[in-house]
Amino acid sequence: SGGAEWSPALGPPVRPWGARAPRAAGVPLSKRTALLLPAAGLAVLVALSMAAVPAHGDATVAETLVLLDGELEARPDDASLWQRRAALERLRGHLERASADLSRAEALGLARAIAGRDRGLLLLDGGRTVEAEAVLQSARRLAPQDVTILLPHARALASLGRWRESADAYAALVRLAPDASPDVHLERVRALEATGSGACDEALRAVDAAVARLGPVP
Repeated sequence: SGGAEWSPALGPPVRPWGARAPRAAGVPLSKRTALLLPAAGLAVLVALSMAAVPAHGDATVAETLVLLDGELEARPDDASLWQRRAALERLRGHLERASADLSRAEALGLARAIAGRDRGLLLLDGGRTVEAEAVLQSARRLAPQDVTILLPHARALASLGRWRESADAYAALVRLAPDASPDVHLERVRALEATGSGACDEALRAVDAAVARLGPVP
């Protein structure tokens, strides 16, 4: 059976499947926009973002894989177990193994939207951004309100310099999950800044909304 999909690092939508923010999303704010944006608000977002990045110990992942292999011996036709294994192999940087495990999960009936998300993340990790964006776009059409698809898609668009589309994807994500991690809100602001001067007001509103929602730095 397909089983329930699994996503390690998923609580409030932070980094589904350990998704990394692309370099492009970290573009520094221009002097003009930095002057327009509220400095205190941006400082809060940056500080919260730096504190929110989850850590994964390789030993813990390796130990989990051993336990998971034991489960797979008992239930080799469980798609969710193969998906979990693919996710863990990806966290270890073993992309070919992850791809093979994901293919096994797909063959066993893993939901198409989830399979597309996980395949897109593998392609992103492999530097195949154009392919990743196309796969994630397809997954998003299947599940338009799934924040675990929206986030990597927004990041893929940012990596391709498609800033307006990226900002729109971040906006959709924040509407669905206003308590998303601070780095998501910060990436949204940076995508808006990169869109051009016409988005300055929108960037201002995004900063204000994020700070109001996230509160002061702990």
